[in-house]
Amino acid sequence: MDIRISRYCPADRELWDSFVGQARNASFLFLRDYMDYHADRFTDHSLIIRADGAVVALLPANIEGQTLYSHAGLTYGGLVTGFGITGAQVLEFFQALVSYGRSEGLDCLYYKPIPTIYQKAPAQDDEYALWRCGAQLDSCNLASVTDMDCIGTQPAKRKVEYARQLDRKGCSVRFDTPLAGFWPMLESHLQERYNAAPVHTLQEISLLQSRFPDRIRCVSVHDAQGTMQGGVVLFQMDGVLRMQYSCSCEQGMKSGAMSLLFVRLLDYCRSSGFRFFDMGTSNEQHGEVLNTQLEFWKWSFGGRGVAFKTYRLQF
Repeated sequence: MDIRISRYCPADRELWDSFVGQARNASFLFLRDYMDYHADRFTDHSLIIRADGAVVALLPANIEGQTLYSHAGLTYGGLVTGFGITGAQVLEFFQALVSYGRSEGLDCLYYKPIPTIYQKAPAQDDEYALWRCGAQLDSCNLASVTDMDCIGTQPAKRKVEYARQLDRKGCSVRFDTPLAGFWPMLESHLQERYNAAPVHTLQEISLLQSRFPDRIRCVSVHDAQGTMQGGVVLFQMDGVLRMQYSCSCEQGMKSGAMSLLFVRLLDYCRSSGFRFFDMGTSNEQHGEVLNTQLEFWKWSFGGRGVAFKTYRLQF
């Protein structure tokens, strides 16, 4: 194959989005309407890989100094490939990426493979190619994922029963809650607990929801008086319901209102045809610390471990 790598430019937008729509391992996160929302914070350096003139792969990426990232503004962002690509071809793509990095004077690539639950067909050829090219594992975070097809990962009976008790007391779950109603609670929670802020501002997540109204939604839980006790922001992928944000107020934590919310979300996941419910990672300090209490809480709702890895590939 004659492999050529070129940097994405706005004129490639239609080509890019069309390829993402037909790929075996892509999601709406890779569409330019999503990726470009934070163009002011990241210098885009996404790559288009062609073989004998035809587009065969994409790499959502940004650059900082002499380092290439895939993509620092996304939860994951590895090589996007079609259904007909072989492992041998992916190996050639990575060898070409190394040559490209050297020719551009780059030092290395931090690469986040697309986790298996987000792949429409097996696509771990990239991790094999990374190993062959000498990449090293830089970090690993552990996500908790419930598999709707697995009988052994049902929520704990005590959680289901407690959810029923809350339901009888008049607590309720509301889908399509306005983001503006939930965001102050989320910001306060992250600031008080972790001295942090949401990755997205309210303006950014609202913009994204306006662009992807069928993909991004907010769901909240309320007490019998109608006061919000907690909520989540969901990203609806193909086959995966991903929890992007989750929090409750102090009263919500005391009452355990989130148990009702999560039981309802699992019901929604099954009835809507999602196979996986991704509750996110439970790590701190670049993956080196596991919040065991949080991980166990997710485990009680059927969450089992899926690794979110980052590799470092030296050019």
